[in-house]
Amino acid sequence: MSALVYRQAGLRLDRREIARYLGCRGAAPEAAISDRLERAASSLEQGSYRVCYLRLPVKICGDRLRFGDVLCVQSAALARNFSGCGAAVLLCASLGPAVDRAILSSRLHPLDAAIWDAAGTAAIEQLCDDFCASLPRPQRPRFSPGYGDLPLALQKDILTLLDAGRLLGVQLTDSLLMTPAKSVTAFVGLASEEPQCN
Repeated sequence: MSALVYRQAGLRLDRREIARYLGCRGAAPEAAISDRLERAASSLEQGSYRVCYLRLPVKICGDRLRFGDVLCVQSAALARNFSGCGAAVLLCASLGPAVDRAILSSRLHPLDAAIWDAAGTAAIEQLCDDFCASLPRPQRPRFSPGYGDLPLALQKDILTLLDAGRLLGVQLTDSLLMTPAKSVTAFVGLASEEPQCN
């Protein structure tokens, strides 16, 4: 079973979300920050992005979930989230190395690096939201390794199943962080599918 690839040209980014990730809560950022934020956002909106994914049947028995014949996961939190779902999507989304390069090139200017980091976070979240909007409804909220009782180490299995290294250039460090940094792995439960027999 081979992963599919979703391609998206461009993003529409909410500047307020970027400001929120930057820590500007409730107040508009100063003009100097707004100009830099706008440049980062505009650059990211022009990019071309990819998500690799697999759609699999899911069977739930207590706090164990079986995704087709390829993955078995133990997580009470994920089982609760997927209650009533008969299928799921495993995904890896990435902005690619451009944001990492922008942050690295801004290392002597901490404000610019922080703005690029915030803009990249908003962009990867928007890419995931756009991808999920293309899936059948109703669906459960995205659930990523490292959240609740779902182990972060599960990212290794997901990246391998999705062949994300070849398809997206996403790798895992020894400390289980993904590179490029603005990458996400997640499960999405599809409640539109009839639950599988346990």
